[in-house]
Amino acid sequence: NGVPRAHTGTKSSAMYVPDGAAENIYATHKGNLQHIYGLGQTLSLNDKKTYTMKFWYYRPAKLWQNKENNVQKIMAGIVSSTGATKETDYTYEQEFVLSKTDEWTECTITFNLPEIIKENPGKSFEKCAIFINIVPETDPANANKTKRCLVNIDDVSMHVVE
Repeated sequence: NGVPRAHTGTKSSAMYVPDGAAENIYATHKGNLQHIYGLGQTLSLNDKKTYTMKFWYYRPAKLWQNKENNVQKIMAGIVSSTGATKETDYTYEQEFVLSKTDEWTECTITFNLPEIIKENPGKSFEKCAIFINIVPETDPANANKTKRCLVNIDDVSMHVVE
């Protein structure tokens, strides 16, 4: 809504989906919109450890021009990479349904890398990326054009589970 938001400090990252984008813009991602808009960070993790990623989100109820914020959920996860093709990469993700409280809310996702690798032999997270994505909402009554969505993300951290 044009007001800077931060959980701590003075700034946060804002993920925004405009209203009125036609479905043909997303035609190659139909049914997979949760992977279009987001934040990501590459990093190197130890395949023998478990990690917890924490972050805070803020979902304002109203946006500029006093329009409704239609965002309902975000996705967070990790993508493995061994430098191979995209077909050999593996994504572990979790969906978070957002509260409509106009307050900062903490989210936690755990990456049990030994278990993930056990279930997906050959994968590695020594070269990987973590992500947080906004999931666009579309309006079936308006030719499946996107609805206005915004969420702020702040204080992302990654910790080894001891």
